[in-house]
Amino acid sequence: MLIKLSRKAFSPFGVKELNQFKLIHKEPLFIMGLFIKICLVFYSFPLIHSELFIPFISNSISNISLDPWNSFLLNGGDVNSFPYGISMLLAYLPVSSLGLFLDRIIGNSDFFEIGFKLTSFLFDYTVLIIISIITKHFSNRILLVSYWLSPIIIYTTYIHGQLDIVPVAFLLGCICMLGWNRYRYAALLILL
Repeated sequence: MLIKLSRKAFSPFGVKELNQFKLIHKEPLFIMGLFIKICLVFYSFPLIHSELFIPFISNSISNISLDPWNSFLLNGGDVNSFPYGISMLLAYLPVSSLGLFLDRIIGNSDFFEIGFKLTSFLFDYTVLIIISIITKHFSNRILLVSYWLSPIIIYTTYIHGQLDIVPVAFLLGCICMLGWNRYRYAALLILL
């Protein structure tokens, strides 16, 4: 019985499940959480970002190197900056690069940090999607209250500025791929 439930819980989406998944975006709880998180992306500036993460990412974009950590230290950077691996760096580079590009064109210095925080938001949204795939037979409202509106997620990701949402997304993606018997994709996600 337990094996049947787990296989059913992890089966790929059909039309019925896809329609149910689309309903999550129309829920008032989702819209409220989206509004809160977007406001925090634009109006909250965590100290840890400006002191540790933003200088490292900026140096990595400006001074392309095979070893961005060594390059950052040689340019006088703090040894405690960005204590993550290459997959975290690669996850934050695309949107942050776009923000840095806009900063240089417009002359504003906020787009780079907003781009950095938008990456965390995108991974947060990805975690919501993956959890909804895994728990598709349960209520969307429970998911929205327990994850999307969770004060712990909102505080750690948007106010304090931690980046732990990225490895959580990779881990949940791996679990989802294992449930679908897509072992190579699961291995790739867990390697990241």
